[in-house]
Amino acid sequence: MTPDYLPWTVPLPVGTCRRDPDGTWTWTAGVFALLGLEPGDVVPAEDALLAHVAPHDRPAVRAALHPAPAAADAREAPDGDARIVRVVGFDGVEQVVLFHVEHHGDALVGRFVLLGDAFVESVRRGVNTQLADALSSRSVVDQAKGVLAAVYGYDEDEAFDALRAASQRGQRRLRALAEQVVGAAVPARDGLEQRLDGVLGRSTDA
Repeated sequence: MTPDYLPWTVPLPVGTCRRDPDGTWTWTAGVFALLGLEPGDVVPAEDALLAHVAPHDRPAVRAALHPAPAAADAREAPDGDARIVRVVGFDGVEQVVLFHVEHHGDALVGRFVLLGDAFVESVRRGVNTQLADALSSRSVVDQAKGVLAAVYGYDEDEAFDALRAASQRGQRRLRALAEQVVGAAVPARDGLEQRLDGVLGRSTDA
């Protein structure tokens, strides 16, 4: 499914990747360039592609590449499946892209569209608004859930599950952990997601 609204004026297509039914991958020169590589630097493959996707976006990309069996009909819909993800090039440059996948039986075609600064700024403003709404809640646990929802895109249950798992993993009281999450979000600054990863005791290598 494609997003209903994207605040761009002119989309900037970057490149296309293809997976054949036998599992062989091919990338256009644009995909290599997006990843900070030259054609021939690496053999196109799913693992090589995922290695350049930001850690928290990898599950979304895997889901687009490998839809659940129940979604077999939807995955071959004309609109395909579109995900907004961050890609980190070999040169360390991070870019926000729209990754659009169309499945054709056992084959797939994925297209990368580079999203401009206006889109990134729009997302940042939206996250800051969500954070402000979350921090207006009375309960510190509810505030923490709202922060995780704004930063990671969780729903309420997923946010609570993430808090509970981090509490158990770090043997910390839930309320104390929630206070740390809220503290990491005030004031909202660049690097918020990395600070929250540290609070939750998460590895960024996954």
